[in-house]
Amino acid sequence: MKKFENIMIATDLDGTFLANGTVEVEKNIEKVRYFTDNGGIFTFATGRASWNLDAILPNAWKYLNFPAITCNGMCLYNLAEKKPEYEIFMPSEEIVGIVRHILPRYPDACFRAAGREGIVIFQPEHPFMVEEMKHNPVKYFIYPYEEWVNHKFYKLTITGREETVDAVRTEIDEVFPNRYDMNKSCSTLLEILPRGRSKADMLISVKRGLEADGKKIKLYAVGDYENDIPMLRIADVAVCPANAIGCVKNICSLCLCDNNSGVIADLIDFIDEEL
Repeated sequence: MKKFENIMIATDLDGTFLANGTVEVEKNIEKVRYFTDNGGIFTFATGRASWNLDAILPNAWKYLNFPAITCNGMCLYNLAEKKPEYEIFMPSEEIVGIVRHILPRYPDACFRAAGREGIVIFQPEHPFMVEEMKHNPVKYFIYPYEEWVNHKFYKLTITGREETVDAVRTEIDEVFPNRYDMNKSCSTLLEILPRGRSKADMLISVKRGLEADGKKIKLYAVGDYENDIPMLRIADVAVCPANAIGCVKNICSLCLCDNNSGVIADLIDFIDEEL
């Protein structure tokens, strides 16, 4: 039996596996290779879509040894073969309904929907969108939001000033009660998914599949922000970097170094010492 067999690490990307500025930390990659070479299961659980993951980490398939959980649990994506193994779509008419209700009430809000091929928008001149398009190397498609019903989407994201995003969240919760799960992946970005969908839901399914033959998998989940909380709650060991927000630190049993210093390498060293 290999050293890390039956141990799985699922980590968020931004603020965790990646350093600030969407930069890979070399010591993380080295330790992940050591972990997987010795039987460990390693994957990402991220809010980013598959095409976004391919764009920022084109070589990730070389050190991941399990499909990545993308779009906060809406897709299980095989990086090596560049194809989804399982995916769930949010009803397009519901996305349009949210936009139609929120836009006149919060005209400074910015909307984007993650589809199979890229990001669909209708406000290309919005300041938040202009800034995002400068730094996000993915495909953008511009359609009036009324036409979004003709497309398939994983999730809806609303961006804006922090106070706007918080007000929109409250509005959606009041107007569409118990319909959606909403989480912030940063202070100015609200992600909207169907009720009951999260990184946690996909991880539970994945873990059950791995344990189908009777073996027990010990899951370490690593996250830094609000949208990571569901998966941290269902992990055997919840882990966060030193830069995580307070409510994340409160539910984690391990708080290690910050994301710039290689928190994943730090975690693998910790597991190594524990064995």
